[in-house]
Amino acid sequence: MSIDLIREETEPFNEKLIRIVHPYQETGRNITNRFIYSEKTDDSFLEGDFLNGEFESNIITSTNNLFQATFSGTHTIQGKEIIITDGKITYRFEGPILE
Repeated sequence: MSIDLIREETEPFNEKLIRIVHPYQETGRNITNRFIYSEKTDDSFLEGDFLNGEFESNIITSTNNLFQATFSGTHTIQGKEIIITDGKITYRFEGPILE
């Protein structure tokens, strides 16, 4: 399963994206397959997988209608240190995911 979280500003342009990839309907600590961070501005782009840095995650709920997780970590991408502290996500899908 893949979940994308996007934050975008228009003036000046700045987009940050986190993509969480994890086994569907599995829960537990550090079972995340990928945790991609990307950042785009008018004149730069960087992207990296936090699993290549220091990263901890806990998938609390992963059902066909609800996803809950906590995460934190540090990763240096293209010379820029990115730190995520006390990350939390609770997302209820609009309808159940079809299996």
